[in-house]
Amino acid sequence: MRTLTSATYPDFEEAAVAVETDPLTLPLSYGERALWLTQQRDPGSTAYNIGVALRITQPVDERALRAALQELVDRHLVLHSSFVSYDGEPVRRLSPVAVLPFARVDARNWTTARLDDELTTAIGLPFDLATPPLVRAVLYCRDSADYMLLLVAHHMVFDSGSLAAILPELRARYLAAVESRPLELACERTATYAEYVAWQHDFLEGIDGAVQREYWHNQLVPEPPVLELLSDRPRPTQKRSGGGTVRFSLDASVVRDLKRFAHQEHTTVYTLLLSAFEVLLHRYSGQDDLLIGAPMAGRTQKRFRHTVGYCVNPVALRSSVAGDPSVRTLVGQVHRTVRGARHHQDYPLARLVDELEPRRDASRSPIFDVLFNHMRARSGGEARAEGHTTDLLPMTTHPVRHQE
Repeated sequence: MRTLTSATYPDFEEAAVAVETDPLTLPLSYGERALWLTQQRDPGSTAYNIGVALRITQPVDERALRAALQELVDRHLVLHSSFVSYDGEPVRRLSPVAVLPFARVDARNWTTARLDDELTTAIGLPFDLATPPLVRAVLYCRDSADYMLLLVAHHMVFDSGSLAAILPELRARYLAAVESRPLELACERTATYAEYVAWQHDFLEGIDGAVQREYWHNQLVPEPPVLELLSDRPRPTQKRSGGGTVRFSLDASVVRDLKRFAHQEHTTVYTLLLSAFEVLLHRYSGQDDLLIGAPMAGRTQKRFRHTVGYCVNPVALRSSVAGDPSVRTLVGQVHRTVRGARHHQDYPLARLVDELEPRRDASRSPIFDVLFNHMRARSGGEARAEGHTTDLLPMTTHPVRHQE
């Protein structure tokens, strides 16, 4: 498979230099700061690249699409961000203008396997955090009415909540441009990420932040033992981001039983699956005190629901399987743990790491080593907008990134 570089798509390089100077310098959120420090330890890593491929089964007005994408970047200033060190501390540089790197690729004779390989390779093209914008787009043309639009962004400026915010806006802007009519957005004014960072600072300095801090300290003190899973080879001395994906499906009857049992126990399928996962970890490790990470949206404030940026916050879910509890007992315990975590999800994990100072091991993540994520699939796997069908194509990044 050929190597994808900026030379392959000259528009990428052209866009990188079409950025005005005299940027504004702004502080980072706790999550951004932690992510920046992680990236500095492995500058070439693409573990935090996020890619989503959108299949469009209608003729595409490429001019309108490119304009709509650029308008998204223009509106959401966090997408103008770059990240540099200033006096030893990471800061955001917000450039007044950032041109979206956009490329068109002729994929008319490609097999599905070839397309999948190319998409994975494009996702894995690294970003330079010091050069905005940290987002790019590639349009693959397979036929006159069959396109794949790939959007790739660095996690520093984007998360799953951001994707949910921009997709309706992208469709609205594209259709308005195609039909030459005024743009109508459901949410005309969205809070900026700079406002989110300011809110987080005020929250942590206030009484609500103190309450959440006490909750998490109570949950995580004393420090639980590290998770020791049996393996067929020694643990590397340095943590790596490489990984793989195993896909499998649950029978419809199993899903129905899960939903029925969740309803009976006044809980969610998420809680049932998490409970089963904890039992699995207990069986493979022999440990009773388990700590599992789980990403939370970090958007408890209504005004930030449509904000683009890195708001997601992993939380630590601690449970005990000591004493061989019944299924109902364990599910009830996990339900209470998840509910407590959701109510206290605004306290940044990065700040907890600074405060608790857990044992450091270059081969492990602080606090927890295992992450559990449950993502709802879109109904029918597609989103429709006035005759245009946009199918979300499930993609995996390479190497596997820390999923939100």
